[in-house]
Amino acid sequence: MFQVIEPKDHDDHKPLTHLFLESIHNNQELKKAFSQTKQATYILMQHEAKGIYGGAILLKNKISSLHTLLSKHILSSLKGEVWTCNAYLHLDNEKLFPDFEAFCALFYRDLYMRMREFGEHKGIKYLYVKLIPGEYFCTEVLGSWLYVFELKPQESNDGLFHGVLSLK
Repeated sequence: MFQVIEPKDHDDHKPLTHLFLESIHNNQELKKAFSQTKQATYILMQHEAKGIYGGAILLKNKISSLHTLLSKHILSSLKGEVWTCNAYLHLDNEKLFPDFEAFCALFYRDLYMRMREFGEHKGIKYLYVKLIPGEYFCTEVLGSWLYVFELKPQESNDGLFHGVLSLK
């Protein structure tokens, strides 16, 4: 379902990565956090006939880019950089299909499994996750993602969900 796109392969997958980046650039806070994408790794999928695309972007950022509550309390033992993640699923409303809810649950669970594989490969145990509220809800309810720390959108000053996702 998903393909991992490493930085060296960006040129071969520009149409798909640009679709994903457009979704991020619709939110000013996400646009700032994911502005330097040359070294990003993507875990993406697309089903053109059903109007579906999505996945995740994974990018190393400085600890200072984290929400202050996270950097002070949860990640204070880390030095330098942390892997940051954003996930997104686009479903074309005009092409919804009968089992789209089951598809969404499978999408978020499979994406989480691919991120765990990524973490194992890179030797990381956690990802710092920034999501719009709808994506957060889907990761929690449909995907059963294992957050060890959560700052819900209504609690953050930027309206985004901030969390630490366990990859164990």
